[in-house]
Amino acid sequence: MVTLREHRIQLAEILADNPSLQNYLNDQFELCYAQARREAADETGLEIEEFPVESPFTVLQCLDEGFRPD
Repeated sequence: MVTLREHRIQLAEILADNPSLQNYLNDQFELCYAQARREAADETGLEIEEFPVESPFTVLQCLDEGFRPD
């Protein structure tokens, strides 16, 4: 199982090798969050309204290896 830390490391490496992808990531972040929100509702059996409409985290927070949500 790939951990959150491993995903963050992989993304950091990809972005370091391809800096132009940062703009793409910024553009796609909200779309990805919306999809993750739907998947979380499906996987947990909770109503989608239980999850915030907008991400409570920024792109930078999501990429920060040391960031842990409360």
